Amino acid sequence: MLNRRIAIAALQETHLTEPRLASLDRLFSKRLLVLSSPDPDNPGACAGVAFAINKDLLHVSDYRFVELIPGRAIALTICWYDSDAITLLNIYAPNEATRHADFWRGLRTSWHRHHLPQPDFMLGDFNLVEDGLDRAPAHPDVKTATNVLMAFRTHFHLQDTWRHTHPRLTAATPTAPAHCNIRDKCLCINSPTQTHLEPRYGALEAHQPST
Repeated sequence: MLNRRIAIAALQETHLTEPRLASLDRLFSKRLLVLSSPDPDNPGACAGVAFAINKDLLHVSDYRFVELIPGRAIALTICWYDSDAITLLNIYAPNEATRHADFWRGLRTSWHRHHLPQPDFMLGDFNLVEDGLDRAPAHPDVKTATNVLMAFRTHFHLQDTWRHTHPRLTAATPTAPAHCNIRDKCLCINSPTQTHLEPRYGALEAHQPST
């Protein structure tokens, strides 16, 4: 993050226990702020989501961090350089398709209960794809699960920008393996000025390049 001037990294399946988080803080607290939501039942071996913020690039004196679903969904509102604040939703959805309906509906309820603003970005590992082309070999996911995801993003006016720009390509990155699931996604509504998004397996980063 520091060498590449990455401002925010959204991480999933972090398995960050309190001792591990404390260790990270001891090592990197001068330059990084890690905001973590562990799995409440098995934090060292299951789920977990986090934001890592580069203090060299962003001010961390004024932000709002909300645990929406512990270990599964968190929100961050923070000032983006000299522009207005942005709100990011970081998700690690359940593996089981049968759990998705309750997950997305509960997430929507939690979002409104906390009176959060419109998310600018929804990013993370959704553990399903709306478009069969996002799997290799291409095939669709369970319709009941994809329908509830679609309803969630439609409610918040979010769009899979990469898929919208490349409707016929079969992989989200040129380095994707031959058999993979492109479930690490970023959906957005309005991109702040000079924002760049770079997907990686396990994380999706928002950063501003050096000038």
